[in-house]
Amino acid sequence: MALTHINSKALTRLLQSDEQVCLLDVRTLEEYLHLGHLAESLLIPIHEIPARVEELDPKVPTVVICQHGVRSAQVAYYLDELGFEDVQNFEPGMAEWTGPLEGIK
Repeated sequence: MALTHINSKALTRLLQSDEQVCLLDVRTLEEYLHLGHLAESLLIPIHEIPARVEELDPKVPTVVICQHGVRSAQVAYYLDELGFEDVQNFEPGMAEWTGPLEGIK
């Protein structure tokens, strides 16, 4: 399956809807805390994904997030190969997110 992307406007609309979605942040803990993150996001750093993939539900739409959209694209491809039904890469990443953030220290 071809990788699909979601931009900031579409992600904002998705977050404002009642639709169930998993926001999977694959950055490091330091990035997550110090650069900010989406309030409902689940942090699983990219290097931990293979060991923790069972924490994710392949039937729930998943938006994969990183700082610039590169690591998240790698994880989105990986999840797609594992059979996840709806995976999207947040591009261009948190570096260009203009919505509300949590965790900035």
